[in-house]
Amino acid sequence: MGGWGQIFILDRSINISYIHAMARQLRIQYPGAFYHVTGRGNERQDIYRDKDDYVMFLEKLSDSLEVYNVSLLGYVCMTNHYHLLVTTPEGNLSSFMRHFNIAYTLSFNRRHNRSGHLYQGRYKSYLIDADGYLKEVFRYVHLNPVRIKKYAGMETDQRIRILNNFNHSSFAGYTNTKKRDDFVHYHTIPEKLIDAFCQLTGSDRNEICRRGKNSTERSMLMELLYRFCNIKQPEIGRYLGNIDYSAVSISRKRLRLKIAEDLSLKQKFDGLVSDLSRIKI
Repeated sequence: MGGWGQIFILDRSINISYIHAMARQLRIQYPGAFYHVTGRGNERQDIYRDKDDYVMFLEKLSDSLEVYNVSLLGYVCMTNHYHLLVTTPEGNLSSFMRHFNIAYTLSFNRRHNRSGHLYQGRYKSYLIDADGYLKEVFRYVHLNPVRIKKYAGMETDQRIRILNNFNHSSFAGYTNTKKRDDFVHYHTIPEKLIDAFCQLTGSDRNEICRRGKNSTERSMLMELLYRFCNIKQPEIGRYLGNIDYSAVSISRKRLRLKIAEDLSLKQKFDGLVSDLSRIKI
């Protein structure tokens, strides 16, 4: 594996991506970051040779997600590359990916009686601005199976049918709950997150959701609803006493400023992110 990797930062303000060559230890990592991660086979060769390889790949992925407390929002396995959409409550993308890629490479080599590199260099990680690009990247990842010449010009309903029948993707789990993978962190239901938050903090649900109630805990709940449930500020306002979206925005902004200045508050918030990531909600 080479000593250099690349970070791709999606900047929503000017709608372009910057590519930065960076030393391995300088990958951008922080708690709660979202990434689009991709890895390609060496010399563009297949990284799965049969159905059992796909199963083994997902088993190693699931194990690594649990060990490093990383949440997987979506994945696609193509024949010679993969795409992952993840968030890291503990800011440990590099450790997670190193463990996962090595685990699968060793198992693949052992199973097929081969040696050497499986992947073409290091994985690539795209740091995502969740406010502006998360949904776009989510769509991009899941549309990969139909973004090939074979399906060019095909009607939308036909593409959706193909995606629902594609066995090596998390897409079907979002359209049919019976097809969900245990290791994928599907969209969290807001009501369940509020209940889990109140249980972890000892807060009274009626009190924290009451209009006119202003507290740091309430601001943290707003931020967690935004991060975990993928809902916008007007909807968050409806859950918290039908307040205006501008009040939610101001509260979230104040929380970020407080966290930047108060280490104990930052630790408390990061702990909540970590705890909620481990709970099936």
